Amino acid sequence: NLPLIFKSARHPNRYVREISQQLMGTMCDILDEERVCGGESRIREELGLNIGFGLSDNWSQVRYAASIAGRKFVMAATTEAHRALCLPLVLPQLCLNRHYAAD
Repeated sequence: NLPLIFKSARHPNRYVREISQQLMGTMCDILDEERVCGGESRIREELGLNIGFGLSDNWSQVRYAASIAGRKFVMAATTEAHRALCLPLVLPQLCLNRHYAAD
């Protein structure tokens, strides 16, 4: 149930948010590139938005899980066209977190 997964990324409990980020990273591994990064993919927009939201979380565990999910999301885009669609969604947040030491 995708809406539940994306809704849990904003849950008040940090453990739920962390698991949500881990699940979104797994989705990037399992789903094919066209489903994750395709031009008409609502999944791409939701994944990028919610992973970016996790990258700005106050809890280091959530940020760490979101960083891993963000890497998987970016690595799912193997063609130039898909990179052009996926990178703007998470790259700014990933760049801002490059100096963040998740413990």
